[in-house]
Amino acid sequence: GRLLTLKDWIEKLPTRLVNGSPGLLSIQGAVMMMLGDPKAGIQLTSQALSLLEHEPDIEIQANTYVRRSTANRMAGNFQQAIEDSDCAIELTQQHPELLKVLASAFHARGAAFLQFGKLTDAREWLQKAREIFNKVDYLEGASKAGLELGMVMRYLGQFTTAEVIYREVLAYYQSTGNVIWQANLLNNLGVLHYLIGDYERALDELEDSIQYARLGGYQRLEAYALTSLGDLFRDIKSTKDAEDGY
Repeated sequence: GRLLTLKDWIEKLPTRLVNGSPGLLSIQGAVMMMLGDPKAGIQLTSQALSLLEHEPDIEIQANTYVRRSTANRMAGNFQQAIEDSDCAIELTQQHPELLKVLASAFHARGAAFLQFGKLTDAREWLQKAREIFNKVDYLEGASKAGLELGMVMRYLGQFTTAEVIYREVLAYYQSTGNVIWQANLLNNLGVLHYLIGDYERALDELEDSIQYARLGGYQRLEAYALTSLGDLFRDIKSTKDAEDGY
């Protein structure tokens, strides 16, 4: 709801004002990306970066590179995503007042490596991002980086570490009451316990994930959890339940 409100607000502004403001173009690009249109996100953030060549503003420039990195990653342009994150890191690493932006750049780089399948690189950059987010007391950023770090650990077969990270992140989102992120974390925990054969815990977590996803109206996440539930029932030879899950 808030994203659509922000999108509508920017679109109601005079076109000349928006097209002449790197900050507004950057935010508009981030909104379009988060609404599922990474190509528009890339276009708008690129427009902002072109304007910033003439009137540099390090913070806006670095944030825009981070946003374009995320949009490129969503569009499957992993090498470009890594290069954009590098630009943001280069701009911010000598500016202690921009630590939060630096952490976001580390996060973007780690997330791109994760999608690229370079797990050890992903682990390194996501850990760095999480450490800095915690240092500046930005728990939302630390939690989002933690979710992806947990995924990396799971893919590397470090299941105990992955579970510890997932539970820390889940505790944060339980404290904020964010049902979508709770659903996401519970789905990841359910998949992890399914992979190590702890079917009883996996069943509880996946069922909770489905309930939270329904509560938040997030049908895609509900579908993921239902599919995982179907896999679980199939593996424990409960064919009827497997058919219901699928």
